[in-house]
Amino acid sequence: MNKRRILFSMVLSLGTMVFIAFTVGSRKVLANLEDLNPRCLIALALDVLAILVVDGLRTKLILKKVPFGVCVKNSVWGFYASALTPFAAGGQPFQIYHLVMSGVDFGEASSAIALRFFCSFTFTVLSGFVFFLVYFDLFQRMGLIGRVFAVGVVFAFSVYAFVLFLLFNRRVLRATFGSRFVLRILSLFSRRSLEESKALLEERVGAYLERIREFLKNRKWDFFVLFLMSASMMVMIHLVSYLSLKAVDPKLSLSVFEMVSLQLAASMVVYFSPTPGASGTSELVYYIVYSSFEEGGYVTASMFLWKFFTNYVFLLLGTFLGVMALARKEKNRR
Repeated sequence: MNKRRILFSMVLSLGTMVFIAFTVGSRKVLANLEDLNPRCLIALALDVLAILVVDGLRTKLILKKVPFGVCVKNSVWGFYASALTPFAAGGQPFQIYHLVMSGVDFGEASSAIALRFFCSFTFTVLSGFVFFLVYFDLFQRMGLIGRVFAVGVVFAFSVYAFVLFLLFNRRVLRATFGSRFVLRILSLFSRRSLEESKALLEERVGAYLERIREFLKNRKWDFFVLFLMSASMMVMIHLVSYLSLKAVDPKLSLSVFEMVSLQLAASMVVYFSPTPGASGTSELVYYIVYSSFEEGGYVTASMFLWKFFTNYVFLLLGTFLGVMALARKEKNRR
């Protein structure tokens, strides 16, 4: 990944948080960060570790022959790329690339990532809608931002419907990726003619859909387990915000379910941020949401923890894997 992109993402994120901290009162924020609950910090570290393990197990469940270590690395690369690309949309394509480079057939790699994404996105949209209805009074107390969340939930459903067609409908896949614009890009990167690129695309789309059909037809139990694992992983991801706030404010008034519901709704808004990894937007949304219920100093202090465990950890891990890969490559050359 481009070093400038990593730097831009981190500067935008840190700059937003520092601005909020100075607006709230930097001394108050620093005092809150100095008095963190060590148990919550341990819980945060274990939660992130569990996210990586469960995500790796999801890939292992679908691609049984792929070593578990490769599956975990694939998860790290997914979070890493998502943190650096607009709309956080680069994670899945980069995961497919990593699996293919690890020796997995393109049809198997693309179908595995598509199934994982489908389960995660389905749980996020459906549970976000249910939680929004259950805790409707909570969102009403937020005023304008609550109404923005309502729009985000509706918009997410629309995007979800399109994603369903894009993932599983041959005609939509052909119309989307078989357009002249996409074919020209594919031709440029693959150094093939438009006709060759079109034939390659037909072959790849066919292999992808065939693997999807085989999995859904012959491995229904695995698909059910995959959905449960995806649901648990999404809950663990959104649990980071609760543990972060709990680390700075032991008397936190919001319950786990309330905070998970708020995070699910917030994620539907943040999904559509064009900045790399939603940097800047996610921090602002986090502060606006939780400052409606908690004192600003606590919210800002917890924001630094939340961002570190949901973003910076994966940037560090991805950078480490990248450096190790370059070192191995250089060693093999010698």
